[in-house]
Amino acid sequence: MVCASASVSSHTTPATFPVAGVLVLALAIVTLLPDLCYAATSIATGSDDHTMSLREHRGVTRQVSAPRIPSTTSHRVHRQDSRISWLAAATLVMGTVLSFLRRLFIEKPWAFLAWPAVAMVVGTLLHSFSGQWASRLAIVPRTLGGLLGIVTAPFVHGNASHLAANLPPFAVLGALVLRHNHRQFLATASFIALSSGSLLWVLGRSAAHVGMSGVIFGFFGYLIALAYFTRSITDVLIAGGVLVLYGSMLAGIKPARDGTSWEGHLFGLAAGIAAAWLELGGFG
Repeated sequence: MVCASASVSSHTTPATFPVAGVLVLALAIVTLLPDLCYAATSIATGSDDHTMSLREHRGVTRQVSAPRIPSTTSHRVHRQDSRISWLAAATLVMGTVLSFLRRLFIEKPWAFLAWPAVAMVVGTLLHSFSGQWASRLAIVPRTLGGLLGIVTAPFVHGNASHLAANLPPFAVLGALVLRHNHRQFLATASFIALSSGSLLWVLGRSAAHVGMSGVIFGFFGYLIALAYFTRSITDVLIAGGVLVLYGSMLAGIKPARDGTSWEGHLFGLAAGIAAAWLELGGFG
């Protein structure tokens, strides 16, 4: 704050000095009053404006900052970061799926179940699009053309419902058979499929027999017979679980004329029991 001193000339009379001094002091107070008020307000509110010279401040116009407008650049960066995050998540999911498929279809032992399951789906689609051509892949008893079906018939199904009924038990029971050894699984599954198919070709009704049911009944009979022959705790527990989950399928060996190949079921069950018996020594 600047103090203005009154200069009194030597010719000023003492009588006029008090009046002039009062006028000068009042003028100074009126002039500096806004500065005093502003400084007091700044100090009270903690503002840093009081450090500015009040004379300088008098000539400064206070500017009110305009509302901030969001930057389009920041929005672009945010969108780009979101895209990168989604791309990273998609890459992670894709890598996980590809790794799972690689283990399922390439690595042992699960490939021995995955590829037959795919063949079952393909065979069903083939039957849907060209039933007449697919019927050539069926087992037709006592016909020369029906011999091919001993190998191909398990992979052909009449419709999606037939496939849906056979695919889950094939995967579950097949996995239980596969737990021992993949080489033993190949030997057991091949023996069941070929022996039950051969018996069906020799003794079955004159019809086109298709489906994986014979092999599934063979897996069922193999697991039950294995528990009976070995009497091990693990095999007995597995056989008990199989009976609880799939015991009702034994009704499928009852002779019927409703289009069900009960002969294939019966021969498959017998082939599975024989496979377990031969695996454990058989005649030896």
